[in-house]
Amino acid sequence: MYYFFFSPLCRFPVVSVLSTGNEIQEPGRPLKPGHIHDSNKTTLLSLIKEQGFSALDLGIARDE
Repeated sequence: MYYFFFSPLCRFPVVSVLSTGNEIQEPGRPLKPGHIHDSNKTTLLSLIKEQGFSALDLGIARDE
């Protein structure tokens, strides 16, 4: 008789997503002139989680 069991040998990675730019705004807020919504981050976070990975939203880094 054979017995199989799962033994975790390593941790899955945590994927971090960071948007950059002064023109980026969080979705759901009225756009200021010359700005765009940060739709890519929302999409990426959803796709990462859909594949079973942990995703960390690091927000928006402003340009210097």
